Amino acid sequence: AWKCLTTTSYRRLVIESMDPDHEIRRISPVAISSEEGYTHLLNGMQDHGWCFSYTCLKRLMTFAPTVAMGTEYTVHFSGTNPQKLRITLAHATAGEKMIVKIYYQNSQRLQVFVGNKFVEDINMEDGQMKKQLVRNGKWASNNNDGTY
Repeated sequence: AWKCLTTTSYRRLVIESMDPDHEIRRISPVAISSEEGYTHLLNGMQDHGWCFSYTCLKRLMTFAPTVAMGTEYTVHFSGTNPQKLRITLAHATAGEKMIVKIYYQNSQRLQVFVGNKFVEDINMEDGQMKKQLVRNGKWASNNNDGTY
C-alpha cells in the first residue's frame, strides 16, 4: 500500500467530443500538461463496434485524466479540435477548482456555455467589441494608450 502525504485533492476531469462524428473521427492522443511540467498522453476508448473488422471501428472520443485541484492544465488535441466539447470535473465540491486551457491550432472565435448560459468573451460587452465601444466614446479606456 502507498499513503499519500499531501493535502492536494485529486478529481477526474472528463473531456468529451460532442461532435456528430465523435465515434469515427479520432482526436487522440490527447496531451494534458500541468503547470509543473508533467504531460499525460491519453488515448481513445476501446473499439465498441460489433462487426469485428476495420470498417466498423468506433471509439468514443472521451478522455478522463486525474487532475489536482488548484492546478493549471493545458490540453492539446493531436487531431482537429472538436467544434463542440464538454468538460466535466467529476465529483468536485463547490469550492474545488482548476484552470483548463485548450490549445487551438488556428484562430477562431469560440462561444462558451456553462450549462445553458452563454459566457461572454472578456473583449465583449453586451454583444459588442470593447475596442469599438472605446472608439465610439461609449466605453472608458483604462490606459493612456486607449486600451482597456
